[in-house]
Amino acid sequence: MKVAWQRLIRFVATDGRVLRGEPILPAVDFDLGNTTEETKLQAKVIEGDDLYDTTGKTRVTDEVVTVKKLLGPLAQSDVPILRCVGLNYLTHILEAGRKPPPFPSIFFKPSTTVANHDSDVVIPKIAQDDQADYEGELCVVIGKDAKDVREEDALSYVAAYVVGNDVSSRKLQRDPALAGGVPQWGFSKGFDTFAPLGPVLVASDLVPDPAALKLQTWVDGELRQNSGIDDLVFSVPYLISRLSSGTTLQKGSVIMTGTPGGVGAGLKPPKYLVPGTKMEVSVTGLGTLKNGCDGVRPICESCGRLGFECSYEMAEAPPVSLTIRKDNFDSLEERVRQLERIVRQHEERLSSGDRAGDRDDVSSGEPEASPYGDTQSQCLTPATAVVNVQGVREANESPGTMTDGMAISFVDEEDCGFFGPSSNIAFMRHIFRAMAREGGVNGTTTFQSDSGSFDAGLISMSKPGLSALVSSPAGAIPRPQSWPYILPPHEETERLIGAFFSDTGLLFPYIHEPTFRETYEQMKIHNFRANVRRTWLGLLNMVLAMAVSTTGWAQNRDEFSSTSAEEFYRRARELCKTQMLRGTTLEIVQYLLLASQYLQGSQNSVQTWTTYGLAVKTLCMTFGRPSTIPEEYITLEHPIASPGNVHDATSVSFYNATIDLYKVLWKVMAKLYGHNLGCDVPASETSTITQIFQLEQDLNDWQESLSGSGFHLISSPADVPETPADPIFERYRVVLTLRYLNTRLLLHRPALTKALSDNSADQGSAAARRSINQTHKNFTRSCAQSADDIIFIIHSVLVLQPGMGRKVLGAWWFTLYYTLNAALTIFGGLLIPLDGPDADICTVARRERAIQTLENAITALSYLDSGNAVLERCISYLRTLSRVVKGWSPSSPLPMPPFNPGQRLDGSGSITVTNAAPVGGFDVELAGGASTLELGPFFTDEFQQWIEQLQ
Repeated sequence: MKVAWQRLIRFVATDGRVLRGEPILPAVDFDLGNTTEETKLQAKVIEGDDLYDTTGKTRVTDEVVTVKKLLGPLAQSDVPILRCVGLNYLTHILEAGRKPPPFPSIFFKPSTTVANHDSDVVIPKIAQDDQADYEGELCVVIGKDAKDVREEDALSYVAAYVVGNDVSSRKLQRDPALAGGVPQWGFSKGFDTFAPLGPVLVASDLVPDPAALKLQTWVDGELRQNSGIDDLVFSVPYLISRLSSGTTLQKGSVIMTGTPGGVGAGLKPPKYLVPGTKMEVSVTGLGTLKNGCDGVRPICESCGRLGFECSYEMAEAPPVSLTIRKDNFDSLEERVRQLERIVRQHEERLSSGDRAGDRDDVSSGEPEASPYGDTQSQCLTPATAVVNVQGVREANESPGTMTDGMAISFVDEEDCGFFGPSSNIAFMRHIFRAMAREGGVNGTTTFQSDSGSFDAGLISMSKPGLSALVSSPAGAIPRPQSWPYILPPHEETERLIGAFFSDTGLLFPYIHEPTFRETYEQMKIHNFRANVRRTWLGLLNMVLAMAVSTTGWAQNRDEFSSTSAEEFYRRARELCKTQMLRGTTLEIVQYLLLASQYLQGSQNSVQTWTTYGLAVKTLCMTFGRPSTIPEEYITLEHPIASPGNVHDATSVSFYNATIDLYKVLWKVMAKLYGHNLGCDVPASETSTITQIFQLEQDLNDWQESLSGSGFHLISSPADVPETPADPIFERYRVVLTLRYLNTRLLLHRPALTKALSDNSADQGSAAARRSINQTHKNFTRSCAQSADDIIFIIHSVLVLQPGMGRKVLGAWWFTLYYTLNAALTIFGGLLIPLDGPDADICTVARRERAIQTLENAITALSYLDSGNAVLERCISYLRTLSRVVKGWSPSSPLPMPPFNPGQRLDGSGSITVTNAAPVGGFDVELAGGASTLELGPFFTDEFQQWIEQLQ
């Protein structure tokens, strides 16, 4: 139902009047439970006696007043009755050791239990002996009389929602000596002030689905209850329908829907309310209800009337003799000494932070591993800032040096993932088959199936990770609870923010720099003590992680380490891990986009793809995964640049060109790789050729459209200037050219894989094996040309043009992917024999050209970075393949050790390959039995053993 207000509060105004009003929120996410006289909250006065009037008699006026003290939104006279539901959350039922009831368990509270927000709950004498308990609840306010309401119409009778606390006395409720044989819910929960409500009534039209809300209860700063409303056994509509059956729910009635697990009585040991306890119950969008226990010894009516002091007689406990060992005392004394030492250090660091106040920096005073990789540092520097946001930490994870974000299984990981036809893993399967065919496989080899032109597989590996080889420094101190909220000194933070927006922010301009900087400046002005959104702080940490990971690489700065970037990423993940699953905001989307980009260079493939699945689809080509969002669903207009900045306009034009290019890439994935599902029926050669021609035309149309944005691709060696006039524009051109060439390579690679499959299959005569359709030859030649151009450009930029350097390329892992993808294409192309009268001459020339290209790729990668384990491993593999190519000759094309897919390396763990689509396998007959193994996993134990034999 639609009421006259959206939010209703009851308060004492600065002029002393008690009013009801519509609050004027200072911020969209402002929690009205935090209102004090100092916040100077303003509200528009509401006139009218009927809070739930829909005729216009009750209205929000234009009179604005200032709130001095916030009360509960409902007075006792506003509530005819409170109808309550017991055992309605699964978690609460389990902690009580009960079974879900077939129907709601109902009890009532009188209106005298209603208490104000920010008031004390008075625990009567009869309930003071360790039994008072809290129960945070979502409450429903009925706005019109309801009887025999259907469940589908139930929400139309709801006027508002409010947070409540169903305070209870457990002994009076359950103890047979006090309650009898039947639990006394009504008596034990019906004392005065035992139903605080507040801080605000939120109209039902602002809460379309109460099941989407989340409830939390904090007691003395400790999180006790944390549950979604969707854990209710009986939903809100069902409760209204049930309670109105044969009974009239009067207007103004409050339904307390039940409490989740985590009540004090359910803890081990139980934790009950005591005088001075502070309780906070918050529900998403409804604010935080705050109450305390008054701590006053209640006076009975007789003593109060006679002016006597009540006498409380406590039962005498029997004498107990305790024997405590001396070593227990020694242990306690040592712990006390450690605490005293930590307190002294804390005070010293706080003093240091005060002395550094002129720099607007704040010392955290917490021991923490240095965010810049200094594992020996066990405390924060005085200039380190701690942002005022609360949260919890997560268990440590393995270091981020185990890179597998490019869908290349260079790194050991205990995980399982699908790699589809467009991935390098699937492409290497075709190469392995051709190599095994020409080089020989131990045993008898037959192809069981020729279905599935483009293979896909589900790879599961169980190997010891690199983290097992890394030991923590002696005496390492665990992270403090505040570690996600730690920032480096603000000078360093600002330098990294600037580095990000001059690097990644140019290539991917989806974060508005002025707005982002303004938010950071506001946080700095308030000395990092202003409330900051968790999502924004998480986004800031991702910006710092990308700046360290990319800019540190580009500038070759030793102080930027992968450990530092990983620390920033962990903090961002800790801050956003809940929010990114709760709902979609712009900051969450930006965080996920940055996280997916960062993880390609610092984490394993499965985690990268999981993050990708929440945000974007640009990783389909590398991982070979189906696109989460089909292209036809994307109908928004292209982004536009903010006025007044030339580089912003160029950056957005570059970004839009990339978007259009990825549209073509999506068509390539859809039409030639079967959406990467791995289960399409192979298309006919005629159909594949037609699709490639059509997609080539789309690529040509895209290239012609660049003229409108001022870009033109690199087409020859002369196009790569040694000292460009505009380095930023030249960077756009280089990166855009690499993206174009990589798309063109993927467009023509199906022809190469088809040729490899034809070459590796047993098709009879050698002449038949060497006959390749002329059209496929052209496509294969185009694929090899694209690979040559990619390596040429990267080699020119990194090696031949020192004036340009690595700063004109994108993130290092993108460059690595392009180079490795191109090098594997060059290597695979050599496995396709040439025919014709000059075949031998052409084969020798092609081999020499391939050797030079592979050497250029190796040289370029060696210039890409130093001390990078992933790069070094890639370079090692490419050097091995280059040596293999150098040993080839026309008469003996593949003089290499036998590749036995049945072998395993001793002590290396296990590998399991489960194909997600019918693909060709090798039936290898070994001594002692037969074993079938797909040769697909890229750089698995078997391939590494073959490489080691070559080395």
